[in-house]
Amino acid sequence: MANSDPELKPDPIEIKASITPKTKALVLVNPGNPSGSVAERELVEELETLCHDAGIWLISDEAYEHFLYNSVAHYSPSLYPNQVINIFTMSKSYALAGWRVGYISYPKILSDSMLKVCYRIEL
Repeated sequence: MANSDPELKPDPIEIKASITPKTKALVLVNPGNPSGSVAERELVEELETLCHDAGIWLISDEAYEHFLYNSVAHYSPSLYPNQVINIFTMSKSYALAGWRVGYISYPKILSDSMLKVCYRIEL
């Protein structure tokens, strides 16, 4: 667990220092909930590069991608698509209150594992 800065954005230096041989992934919730803090493109790209260099997954939770204020732009990770898992939801984006509908974008190498998880969730 790494601290964030006063704007509640992740600190790549702290994250890098927190990575151990047991670390498998970094989860980025962007925009953040409940703060509404949005990581700018440069920060997202820095975190992508950090994950790539460390050999870990970047899991990008983008459930609130459409909840932006003050002309702030949302940036979805895309530099290293073979190491990024993107999570989206229609429940929040399209105001489907009470519905748990979403989707995941992931590299093909994870297909077998993701299908196993999907199967378990459906049961």
